[in-house]
Parts: sequence; structure tokens; C-alpha cells
Amino acid sequence: MKRPSGFPYFHLADSERFRTSLFLGDGLFIWGIACVYTGFAGPGRPQWDTALRLAIGLAGMHAVLLRYSPAWRLARVPAPAGLLAVNGFAAALIATAAKPLGFGGLYQPWLMPLLFAPVQLGLHAIRVRHDEAPLEPLRLALAFAGCVGVTFPLLTTVEVGTGDAYWYANMVADFVTQWRAGIFPVFVGQSIFAFNGTPSPVRLAPYLQHVAGVLDLVTGHILTYPGLLNLILFFSFVGGVFAAYGALVAIEARTRWLALLFALLYIAAPAPLALLYTGNLFMSVCTLPFLPLVMLGVFRSYTGTGHGGFLLLAVGLAATWISHPPIALWCTIAVGVGQIPRFFSWSRPEPRQIRGWLVAGGVFAVLTLFTFVSNLTLPPSGAGVERFLITQSLGDSFTTALLPVSDEAVAPTDHQLGWSLWAALLVGLGGAAALRRKWLVALALGILVILMFVIPVPYLFDAAWKALPQAVVAISFYWPTQRFYLLLSILAVFLGYGVAAGLAARRTWLHAVLAALLLLALYWSGVEASYFVRSGIRRTAAPRLARTAHAPANQILTRYAFNSFPTAPPYFSHGYIDPLWENRVLGSDPTVELASNYATVIGPGSLVRGEGDLGQRDLGSGYYLLLDQLPLPPRRLYSLELQLDHPDLAGTLVGESLNLTRIYDMPESGIGVPLEGKPAGFGSLPTSKKAMSLVNRTAQEDHFQLQFVAQTPPAKSIPTFGRYVLREYDPSALPVKIESWTPYRARVEAPPGAAWLETPRLFLPGYRASVNGAKASVGRSPGGLVMVQIPPGSSRVELTYPGSRLLRLSYGISLLGWIAVAGAGVVLGMRRWKGPGRAAGAAAPDLRSPGAAR
Repeated sequence: MKRPSGFPYFHLADSERFRTSLFLGDGLFIWGIACVYTGFAGPGRPQWDTALRLAIGLAGMHAVLLRYSPAWRLARVPAPAGLLAVNGFAAALIATAAKPLGFGGLYQPWLMPLLFAPVQLGLHAIRVRHDEAPLEPLRLALAFAGCVGVTFPLLTTVEVGTGDAYWYANMVADFVTQWRAGIFPVFVGQSIFAFNGTPSPVRLAPYLQHVAGVLDLVTGHILTYPGLLNLILFFSFVGGVFAAYGALVAIEARTRWLALLFALLYIAAPAPLALLYTGNLFMSVCTLPFLPLVMLGVFRSYTGTGHGGFLLLAVGLAATWISHPPIALWCTIAVGVGQIPRFFSWSRPEPRQIRGWLVAGGVFAVLTLFTFVSNLTLPPSGAGVERFLITQSLGDSFTTALLPVSDEAVAPTDHQLGWSLWAALLVGLGGAAALRRKWLVALALGILVILMFVIPVPYLFDAAWKALPQAVVAISFYWPTQRFYLLLSILAVFLGYGVAAGLAARRTWLHAVLAALLLLALYWSGVEASYFVRSGIRRTAAPRLARTAHAPANQILTRYAFNSFPTAPPYFSHGYIDPLWENRVLGSDPTVELASNYATVIGPGSLVRGEGDLGQRDLGSGYYLLLDQLPLPPRRLYSLELQLDHPDLAGTLVGESLNLTRIYDMPESGIGVPLEGKPAGFGSLPTSKKAMSLVNRTAQEDHFQLQFVAQTPPAKSIPTFGRYVLREYDPSALPVKIESWTPYRARVEAPPGAAWLETPRLFLPGYRASVNGAKASVGRSPGGLVMVQIPPGSSRVELTYPGSRLLRLSYGISLLGWIAVAGAGVVLGMRRWKGPGRAAGAAAPDLRSPGAAR
């Protein structure tokens, strides 16, 4: 038998190697799919042993049928049809035996073919395409299993993370709710989950929420909103590892095992895992599948003969821009600098190159038109970002970021490259200088540019940051390592593979040595990845608490929902804001309030259901019990008004019941956020609301407890805290009765002299309103909110946000562009799979040849 090339070497014929690969790959794929399925459709996060039993059972059944099935050998039965029949039969058998295997009624006979047969059809397609790579199914299965391992905490339908994760789940919920209500396109928040009308992130980075909407349609609306978010993040890692592996194989197909190890290093490095678990920077995670396409575009732009490389580069960059503009900006800078060597190869540009640039530029402009138009038409938000604060944080943290990740994986310096990729980066830089291949030099230049802004080299570091335009500084923000290290990771992977593959193709023993070194590097990355995985498990919300936190009666609009505006409205609070209370009727002078839902709620028209003194039981360490077991009868709406004797006392009010959670900073619960006017959120300041909303929509009586946690334990005892009044109100008796939030519909009872209805939505150009079916004027209230002109008396108001004509036009152009790209990708993919498999390395460029420099 002729010794096959490559490492490792199996003493088997190709057909036997493929069958072995298929069997092992079978088990790994089914194990991974079982983990995903049990996590999202089962009672909670899956157990490894349950998924393992399913994988062993199905893979064993497939191995038997693969060996003895007539369908596999009948010439008249097409291979895909035979596989479908054989594996459908295997799935039905394994489902029948499900209970003895330990997974009971969770796996039904009708579900098993849907779960199992497509995997086998995919593996068959791989076999047809890769005659020269019989172990390809095993490599792909290992890549998928690696993704399951590092993202295992995500395989659940509850939140994984802290405040950012909660906010992202809210934004996904808002977008999906609008799509379900038939609103398309979605430009601002228009549901109870984003009643303030936030345009972020759908106007800044539309990819995340649009994918959530598509997944919600595909899954039949069965997943929770945090579950949808987790599924997107899981698919981002899966797409990242497969895109990286496919791109690396496209660069050099003869070293597939090295490509697999580098692809696994990409997703197991600290940079992407810190984005996921430490910072909960989920838009950044969404760039994982697209960065490898950018790197492949750089390679093909230098080694290709047509426009394909430039087009791939344009599409990859455009996908990165719609996923996360800050990462995309620095990726564009790094890639742009990497194109500089091109100008040293001609006396003047060739017409073919110029056409390639123009076509790629046009494609990029179409695909990103909406993102740029949308960002440019939003108001400037926040104060200017100070450069010296960025350079100070980078300088203070650089040496710490060179250490291993922290045991809890929660430190800011856990956003780092990791020792494995530092080694790949350094070896790659040295190899690029020695080999002098232009695409390797392009990647090396991109790395050096980013390192110039990361490593605090005296004079150079400060000069580099001072030379940046303020817009680039602002988009980089105060902790740019979150962007830089992810880009360094993908650049190190491709640069390291380019050098390693060039060496491995020379000698078999070099291939073996490099594979062994990469296995050690992957082992180290796996050890560090385990810290992040354990951190994700610790930060997973308990199912009951997750349901309570996302219930409408507890929905919190975090400060992130207001970050797209220079200032927040007066009603802003870090705690719960009842959107029903934030509707007012204003006079012809908008600074004059004629009626409001809040004034009605605490006014004489409400029913007093309880009142008395606030307790002052000292629980120690600055904790005081103010109310204990305050009864809340079922299916009622209440306001709890507090008349505090010490309004200046700093601390936190913490209230909870079986179904409610209330947490407010005192004396101002909106502290730290610039407001448009005087504070009107809950608190004890003269202009603050003194009442909090309590709702019991269940059929059972609830009991509310309230504590005060002093910021600093007082030096002497507090004799009294004040009094409370519990009022019940009827929402049908309010002056502004909300009929719908998606879109906003309300019935208004306006007193004489009324001129405007102020809504809780922050003003942006593009709102349209109708009053009693007729078009109405829309304006900006003194509080920065949307107000609609109304007449005195009874009116029915509807408020929508179709956006400006420019915004809608840009959205339509970009949407059609992405549909065309997806269609072209499907057509090219079908042609590729229908074509004959190529011999190993036959069509791949030889990294050692002079032609690779072109």
C-alpha cells in the first residue's frame, strides 16, 4: 500500500479510513447536537453523559448499518437517498430504545430522523467532495465538538452574564416582538422591552437582531429571548471555527490537521472567550465568522487572478461592519495598511487591479450603506472620549495582560491574546520576514499597526494615539483591548498558519513537529478556556430568577438603552420604570403639565389600600427592614409612596416578593447619567417621584418586603424612616390609556387647553403620528421626548417610526445587496459541490513557489 501523504498516518485504505472517520465523526457530531438540543429544548443545561449515551447509540447504529446496509451498495439507489433511508431507519430504532438509554420521552421517533439524517447527508456530501481527504468528517466533527466545549454555558434558555447580557436579551426581545407584530423594517424600540424608543443596537450594528428575528421564525417562536441570544452566540462560534478552518484549507489544503488546530486556537483563545464571558460583548462575538473571510480575502487579493479576492475582502469587511463597527473600523485599518506592499510591485496600477478595486468598493458601499447612513443620522451621544485615559489604561494593564487569565476570568486584563497566540504571532512575524510573501507581509503589517496602539513603547505609543482623529478615538472607547486582541488573534492564526504550512509542506517530520507544538499550544489554551467556561456557568441565571427579571412588571431599561442620545430623559432610573406612568398631557406651552398618569396614580382618585410607619428594624451592617410581608391582592396595580424622614440618606432600597424585584439608589436612582432637565425618576430629591410601581397580575396574593441598605452605616441609630401609602389604581381611569406598545396606540382624555401628548419615547427625526385617523404634528418635548399634537377632549393617538426616506432607501439597498450576496453564495456553493473533488494540494497555491508572491 502506498504511504499516503500528510500527518497523522493511519495504516488503512482510504475507504477504511473514511469509514473510521465517519464513525468517529458521527459520534462527535451527534454528541454536539444532542448537547445543543437538550440545552434549548430540555429542562435546562444538558448533562454530558446524557448526550454521550445518545451519541454512542446513534453512532453505533450507524456503524452497523453502514457496514451491512444494502442501500449503501445498491447501484440503482442514489447515495443520498440510501443514506436518508438507512439513517432514518437507524433514528427510528434508536428512538424506540430511547428510554433504556436514559433520555426518556425527550427524543421522539419523529424527531430523531430530523436530528440524525441531515448530519449523515452532510457527511456524505463531504465524502463526495473530498476524495483526497478521507478524514475530513472527523476533522469537522472535532471542530464542532470544540465549539460545544468552549460555549457549553450558552446551551440554555436563560441569561449567561450580567447587565450587558440582560440588555442584549431585551433588545432581542424588542426586535422579535416587532417582527411578530408585522413591523418591518425595525429602526427603533417599539415594545415594552424598549419603550423608550432606543435605536441601539439595531441602527448601529443590525446583524445581531436581524439574525435573532430569522432564528425566531425558523424555530417557530418556541425559544425564550435569552435562548435566542444564546443560540446566536453559539452559532457565531460554530461559524467562526468552520470559517477559519475552511479559509485556512483554501490557503493550503495539504496541511488540514494544522488548519484544524489553528482554527481551534482561534475560538479557544482568551480574546473571543473574554468577549463572551467576561465582558458580555455580544456584538463583538458576532464578528467571529466574518474575520476569517477578511483574512482569506487578503490572501486571494494577492494570489488570485480575478476579482474574487477583492470581492471576498469587501463582503467580509461589510459583514464585520454590520456586526460591530468598532472592530470593523480597526480591521479595515489593519487590512488597508496591509495593501500597501501592492504599490511597490508595479510602476503603475494595472487596469485589472483598478477594476477589482472599483467593483469591490461598490459592493462594500451597497452592503454597508444602511449602517453608515444610520450612524451618521443619529445624534452624537455622550461626552468626548479622552485619549489620555485610554493610553493610561492600556499602559497600566499591558504587563498584566501578558500573564495567564485570572482564576475567576472576570478581570479586565483577561481581554488578552494568550501565550499560545503570542507564540504564533511572533513566529509568524519572523517567518513573514524570512519568506517575504506579500500576503504574509500584508498580515504582518496589520499586526504591527495594531501593536503600535497596544504596546506602550515610549514616544511611539503616545504619538500614535495623538495622531488619530477624534472620531476613531471615540469609536475605540476607553478599553480598546476588547477590539484589538480579537483582531490580533485572527491575524496571528492566519500568519502563523501561512508560515507553518509553508514549512510543513517541505518535510513530513516538520509537519509532525509543528502538529505536536500546536497540540501543546491548544492544550494551554484549553486550560485557560476552562476558566472562562466555569465563569459562564457561575454567571448563568437561575431559571426562576430569569423569568422574574424579564417579566413586564420588572423590566429594567438599563443605561445602555439611552447611550445613543447625548442625554437621558428626566424619568430615567437604573431601577424599574413603569412606562404607563411616563405619559403626560401638556399645554400649548410644553413646559406646563396639565395631566399625567403619574399624578393620577398618586392622586385622590386612587384607592388607599394600606398606610403606616416604615419600620426601622436594624439588621446590622447598615441593613434596615422597612416593610415586611406587605400584602398585594391578585390582579391589581399599585403605587407604593414613601414619605422619607431622611431624604438625603444615601443608600439603596431593595424590595422583593415572589414576582417582583425593585432596586433603587437613593436619593437619586438615575445617578451618573446626564439628564435632560431635573431628575424625575424615583428617589427622594425634591423633583423625584416618591412612588414606585407594584403590580400583581397573578391569581395569588403576593407579599412585598422592603429594605434599606445604607451606603455608609450611620454613626447613630435612626429613630424613624418615615411613612408609606399603598394605593390601588384603575388603568382605565388614567388620562392616557395605553392600548398597545407595538406600535404605540393610546386613548387620551385631554383637559381644556391641552395641546400635546408627551410619550416615553426619546425623540428622533422620522416619527409619524395620527390623531383620530388624521395626520398629526410630532415634536420634541422639553424633556427630549416625542410629543404629539392633540385637541382637547377624547382622542385616539397612534405613533409609528417608519424613519426618513433616506434611511428606508439605504435599508432597502443594503437588504437587496445581502440577498444577492447570499444567492450568489448558494449558486457558487452548489457548483462547487457538484464539481469533482480536487487532489490534495493540486489547486492550492504552493506557499514556497514564487507565484505565491503575486
